Amino acid sequence: MAASYTLEILHGSDFEAGLAAVDRAPRFAAIVDRLEETQANSITLSSGDNFLPSPFLNAEGDPALVAPLRAAVARLLGVPADETATLATDLARVDMAILSAIGVEASVFGNHEFDLGTTVVANAIDFISNAAGRPTWTGTFFPYLSANLDFSGDAGLRALFTEALLPAEGYAATAADLADPAAAAAEPRIAPWTTIEENGETIGVLGLTTQILESISSTGGVQVKDPAGDGDVDNTDELAQVLQPYVDRMTAQGLDKIVLLSHLQQYQLELELAPKLSGVDVVIAGGSHALWANDSSALRPGDTPAEGYPVFRTGANGDIVAVVNTSNEYSYVGRLLVGFDDAGKVVREETGVAGSGAYATTEEVVSGLWGNEDPYAAGTRGGAVRSLTSAVDAVIDAKDGEVFGFTDVYLDGRRQAVRTQETNFGDLTSDANLDFARSLDPTVAVAIKNGGGIRAEIGTVGTDAVPEPLPPQANPDAGKPEGGVSRLDIENGLRFNNGLSLVTVTADGLKQVLETAVSGVAPNATPGAFPQVAGLEFSFDPSLPAGGRVRSLALVDEAGQPTDILVRDGAVAGDAARPVRLVTLNLLADGGDGYPLNTLGTDRVDLFTGTGTDFTVEGREQQAFADYIAAEHGTPDLAYAVAETPPELDVRVQNRSVRADTVLEGAAAGGGGEHMPIDWDALAARATANFEATGSWFV
Repeated sequence: MAASYTLEILHGSDFEAGLAAVDRAPRFAAIVDRLEETQANSITLSSGDNFLPSPFLNAEGDPALVAPLRAAVARLLGVPADETATLATDLARVDMAILSAIGVEASVFGNHEFDLGTTVVANAIDFISNAAGRPTWTGTFFPYLSANLDFSGDAGLRALFTEALLPAEGYAATAADLADPAAAAAEPRIAPWTTIEENGETIGVLGLTTQILESISSTGGVQVKDPAGDGDVDNTDELAQVLQPYVDRMTAQGLDKIVLLSHLQQYQLELELAPKLSGVDVVIAGGSHALWANDSSALRPGDTPAEGYPVFRTGANGDIVAVVNTSNEYSYVGRLLVGFDDAGKVVREETGVAGSGAYATTEEVVSGLWGNEDPYAAGTRGGAVRSLTSAVDAVIDAKDGEVFGFTDVYLDGRRQAVRTQETNFGDLTSDANLDFARSLDPTVAVAIKNGGGIRAEIGTVGTDAVPEPLPPQANPDAGKPEGGVSRLDIENGLRFNNGLSLVTVTADGLKQVLETAVSGVAPNATPGAFPQVAGLEFSFDPSLPAGGRVRSLALVDEAGQPTDILVRDGAVAGDAARPVRLVTLNLLADGGDGYPLNTLGTDRVDLFTGTGTDFTVEGREQQAFADYIAAEHGTPDLAYAVAETPPELDVRVQNRSVRADTVLEGAAAGGGGEHMPIDWDALAARATANFEATGSWFV
């Protein structure tokens, strides 16, 4: 069957601007700019997580960003620069200007938009004026969508929401808004759905946000719709129940081309959802950071696709559904060519055809598309975005010269690592949190944090010539030496800068916490709750039912020797009610990521003050890490040297599906609860084995 209409969908996922975005975002814009020119029918969409706490986001509040931001908005509006002279910079506004300059026409809400609360969201997407009635921000040039979020309980966002199905172009700021700020401020910015007119055809676009939003972000009064009343869980049957009425109303109005922008965190959920919907033609997944690519996609060194591009499913009505996804931080432009027949049904043979795939945001790909033309010349999208990222880069560079310590190895903070196994970065930041907590309360025995709180590695991935991961490289412009761990590295890796909180749990309670932490472990999953720890070692068996996976658990001393056995053979050993004092992130102490510390923990003490998350605030992760690495690894001769290991060699978090359980080695034979003497012979053997495996004596 031949297609009568071909639509190009250009899409990005999890833009989450960090350090890499400085170079990648202009290339992303340049690729979109050129690809859009090649097709008569083209739309550009985002599947959410358009910003998150990071050095990039933090830089956006710097006064140095005011002038380039005003100039960028003036270009978008097509007005003289003096008409934007009252605009002010704030968190996420540069991100919004970048996406608007790229040409994004609609976005779904991800989870990270809410990380700093709904006030930040409103300040980023709404039209705002000062007391004199002059505009201080124009808001987004595209709608934010979500069909399964209820905004009515949030004072900052409910006024921005409309249930109406409106064209996407009606959400864009215009030059007329500058002359009538009161009218502009009354316009909606958020909806469940929208339409995009493209060369005589109307495309319907729906938004869908992860059901676990309230447990992993700061949603204020925004709630996830829960018609089944089953709580904060992933339930694709329930999502289909929420979405299908919207789809039916679209089709009843004659819309026969419908795209679902979805942000469910794990792409397996989008693949599970697609067959349960009738009338949806394309699903653009988001939140998983997974790269999907076909054989013609030129990938970045070291990247391998998780799935092909696209993946096809059959909808509930028997029609073809094309599902796509791509990875994060402006790393790839997804390009899907979709063929539709006269009835608006996807023609599989003409969908995902030559030209579709993942376009890496490298200079090689940009040059291949642009040839001898300048992709960043005046008037180009790449040039508009580069004017913004260059200004952010200047602010960031000042931080990269502020070095606190040194590492001779790559500190692994990659999503697929920190959410599935113990990593050396996870160990180091947990050690830092424990060290800070013990300086205030010597009874603290354990540090636990979620892998999802680590947002990036410290170091760099090698090239084809040197493929292995490398420690941080020198930045001569900033005066940063090779191996130096800078303020910028710390802010980038620990972007949320969570506060540190002390709580006390029982031995049984600690087991329950760790059970929750590993409950999401499954093939191809990257659960943010996965734990990184200090002061303890434990093993788990992912083949067992959730709630019964933790098999061994011991508190350990600085040499890694057990001092108290809490779990043996899956059962709590000794007095189940004996207390364990621990330090964790305030997010987890509040019950975030599903951690039951808000119900199991007692005697909570927050080690931070106020609501500020600046790097210099004591009692937060970034400052704890900076102080620790300065004290322990503050000079090149003291550089951190524990290389990352595969899961088979992990010690603190032992996955019994890939290694033997050695948690209780060197412990006395008792049932637990007693202080274990150090077995120096066993410790020596353990250190020797670790040296042979990793090149380090540290265990």
